[in-house]
Amino acid sequence: MNIIKNINNQNKLKAVDFFCSGGGMSSGMLNAGIKILAGIDYDNTCKDTYQANINGAKFIHADVFEYKEEALQNELNLKKNDDDLILIGCSPCQFWSIINTDKTKSTKSKSLLIEFKRFVEYFNHALGHQVGFRYHDPGSCLSPNCTDVLQEGMVLTIEPGIYGVELNGGVRIEDNFLITASGCQLLSNYPRSLRGD
Repeated sequence: MNIIKNINNQNKLKAVDFFCSGGGMSSGMLNAGIKILAGIDYDNTCKDTYQANINGAKFIHADVFEYKEEALQNELNLKKNDDDLILIGCSPCQFWSIINTDKTKSTKSKSLLIEFKRFVEYFNHALGHQVGFRYHDPGSCLSPNCTDVLQEGMVLTIEPGIYGVELNGGVRIEDNFLITASGCQLLSNYPRSLRGD
């Protein structure tokens, strides 16, 4: 019965799309039933396309290297520690591409995820969440404000991440766990080393 209740609460989830461009990531979230509050991009030529693709979402013309967390909070009336808030951050791939391109043109963009990290830390992303019919199921969360009791049969994802200038980016691991009568069972099965073994 918990799953049925969660489907009805799907509309609680909301997202802000960083580096939104024309709205590809926002569109995917919309298709998953998540409300898009805004898209942020430094390229103002994206505005008309984004707003045409993502009806009702605000376009914020800003450079995340200069945009402040408090400004975003005030502009969209966001709250810290909101377990229903999703921050989407998919930075432009030009710098990371293996195609033989001039990397000097996109050197600044390689640090966009570091700037994105400021926003994630400020709004205090949860450690994980329940998985159900939609990947970001609005059920039980794993955060300091969550008072939900985990129940047998629930599936949760645990998503620790590390971001740093010294990494020139970051990494996030997502493991799925089934809550059992005696604890939990790891459902993810993939290599843990950086070499893939």
